[in-house]
Formats: sequence, C-alpha cells, structure tokens
Amino acid sequence: MGPATLVVNLTRDTLLESDLIYGDETTIQVLKESGRWPQGEELHMDAGQRFGPSVRMFSSSPELGAQYAQKLYADVPSRTALMTDGYKLYNGIAHNYRLVPLGCWAHVRRGFVKAEESVPKAARSPELLATHFIALIGKLFAIEACSEVDARTPTTVACAIQRPRARHGRLRQHKTRLLINAR
Repeated sequence: MGPATLVVNLTRDTLLESDLIYGDETTIQVLKESGRWPQGEELHMDAGQRFGPSVRMFSSSPELGAQYAQKLYADVPSRTALMTDGYKLYNGIAHNYRLVPLGCWAHVRRGFVKAEESVPKAARSPELLATHFIALIGKLFAIEACSEVDARTPTTVACAIQRPRARHGRLRQHKTRLLINAR
C-alpha cells in the first residue's frame, strides 16, 4: 500500500463521518486512450461541514448506472442525509442504503424558471405560480446566506466554537417558518 492509497483512504473516512453528503453526476471529457471512449461519466460525493474539512471524492465510470453508483455509496452509514439533484439513480441508492434523501433547492428553482419561461413575457406577473415560487426560493437562499455570514463573523476561533451550529440551524428554521407562515 503506497502513500497515495493512505491519503485516499483517509479522505474517504473523513467523508464517511459526515452527516450530510452531496451527490452529483457529470459527463466529462476524458483523455483519448486506446480501447476507451472519449466520453465518460463521473460520479462524485462531497461532504462539507461548517467547521472542519470539506472533502470531495470522484469516481469515473464508462456510463451512468446504478451498478457504478452503488459501489461508490456502499460504505455511507445509514441515516446519512444525501442531497442530490433529484436524478432517479439516487432514489435507489437512498433506499438501498437507508439514507435520508434531500432535494436541492437550486434544481427545484430551475424547474420553476423553465415553467415561467414557458409563459409569454406579457402574461407574466408576480401572481404567476412559478414566479411566486422563484421569489420564495430566493428568500430561502437569502436566509441561508445570512446564516453563513453569521457563522463566519466571529473574530476569533474561540467565538466560533462558542456559537454552536445548532443555534444557527434553529435561527434558520425560525426564519424559514416565518417565511412559510407569511403566505
């Protein structure tokens, strides 16, 4: 076992300790090699924490498919939250490994933007359901951005440690409830 293997294993262990993992898939151009297609698929997992290391792992496969993704997510502990773009492949992964599936608001917002774009500009108004939801999601993003700024404003590490993550979560939930109840 070489040094690179040790680093990869340590990185994976760090990722697997997270209670929230982000999953995504992307088509990428790979180097042309004899016997290989010039296109490949990439699956990756990300884990980030407010205080601590952010980790990103990549795994490439010749195509997207459950058999490739299952291997990548096999060691993720059950009850870990898995945030994805809603690609159906992740439904099976979440089910098989008893993960908590989460949707990505950015991808939900894109769907509403497409719906809004299907309406002629002259007919659009703030009362249009898609426009209304785009605005609400924007407000959710603003709440999250404020929470992120608040978490990073302490001038010393000691202050950051004294401001527990749970407090920020409760504040974010409170602001989100106010937004929902205002409608």
